[in-house]
Amino acid sequence: MPLWFIEFAICRPQSGDDAPAYVGNTGIVRRIEDCQSVWAKLRWAVELMVPSHRGVGWNWQIKNIPEDSKRHLTRRRWIIYHLCKGILSYLGSLLLLVAMGFASSLEQDSQGLLQKRLVDAMIGWTGAIWIYCRLCTFYSTASAATVALGLYERWQLPPLMGKVGDAWSVRQFWAVYHQTMRQMLSAPAIRITRALGFRKGSLASALCQLYLAFGLSTVVHQFQMFNVTRRDVGEFTFFMSQPVVITLEGAVMWLWRRYVRKSRSVAPVEIMLGYVWVVLWLSSSLPIYLKGSRDAGIVHDAFIGTAPFDFGIWLGQRYPAS
Repeated sequence: MPLWFIEFAICRPQSGDDAPAYVGNTGIVRRIEDCQSVWAKLRWAVELMVPSHRGVGWNWQIKNIPEDSKRHLTRRRWIIYHLCKGILSYLGSLLLLVAMGFASSLEQDSQGLLQKRLVDAMIGWTGAIWIYCRLCTFYSTASAATVALGLYERWQLPPLMGKVGDAWSVRQFWAVYHQTMRQMLSAPAIRITRALGFRKGSLASALCQLYLAFGLSTVVHQFQMFNVTRRDVGEFTFFMSQPVVITLEGAVMWLWRRYVRKSRSVAPVEIMLGYVWVVLWLSSSLPIYLKGSRDAGIVHDAFIGTAPFDFGIWLGQRYPAS
């Protein structure tokens, strides 16, 4: 919220071509001065931020928003689809809490480096997919409700994230996953980079923006943990390791293009290698973040608390892997 306020209330001009303007799907520009009533101005301000922080229908809409594969459905079927998706995502989040509890139980008895790494990877992936399911639960349920109530149109609510198949590199992975925070993080990163005097389009400018964006993401996630007792620095380690790896990844890809395969197109075998690389990296880095969150006591369900996680712990003790 503070980043959003700074960007649109302080940094962005309040009039002119660069001022925020709602264009909808008709192309008719509507700025805040065009709103006649207080209610209209309030709705304009609210829609500046929601439904998904991506500027859908605004003159600052982010690039590469995924198309809605369900746009051909009737309004009623579209609402039912998202209600079902929300319910299934919620049930999936409960199962993942059970799986995370089960893996956490195995962690206590794991022996040998390989077994420990496999258990850590299981904890990391179940925790990460649990977060994904929670986001889908909220987004799909809210989408169905707001469209049913007539607050939003279906075109304003495209898929929350891109296709998993596009995540063939760590950079691509974050481009798929981090769409909801892209404007919030990239806009201040660009402004700071320009203020530091880096030339637009240069390698230094790109790297500065990359590290600043992940640095701001670290601050956002660290702030969310402000009232939680967490002894490690999991947020910092996890999020700030991502731009380092993306930098190294970019260097390797540049060398590969320059000396091995001099083509701008990506071959299927390169994409497959990319998938393997992304899985290996996230299997190593996700536990740093998720295990600390678990130990801080924030891995639980909003309605039934730690019951699914505790059930997973019980299953692990009742049926140990050994």
